[in-house]
Amino acid sequence: MKVGITYLILREFSSSLKAFDDALNIRRLVMGDLHPSVALIYNNIACVHVACYHLVDARSAYERAVTVQRSALVYEPDNRSLSLGAAITLTNLGHVLASMNSFDSSGIMLREAFLVSQKRF
Repeated sequence: MKVGITYLILREFSSSLKAFDDALNIRRLVMGDLHPSVALIYNNIACVHVACYHLVDARSAYERAVTVQRSALVYEPDNRSLSLGAAITLTNLGHVLASMNSFDSSGIMLREAFLVSQKRF
């Protein structure tokens, strides 16, 4: 995953996506589709898409990350790290939705991010 982040910093987006896709396939195989570390990779993939202004792809990746994080929080509701990750991803998704002029959906995500952060911290 560090390789993908390095490529992202260097603005080598296709290499970054390839590295994240490879990491995602390994994590899903080893840890399962709903492991919190899978959500982290989806979040990183979304960041690459945001940097490339591919907002539809960014939205999809953030939504996948949020799905995984919500699932993980059902089993570990007091896990502060999971809560923080979910709040950050929901905020990121809210900003992407706002950039896509989906203001109602954006508001829902940002409100949920606020509630998750208030409930957990």
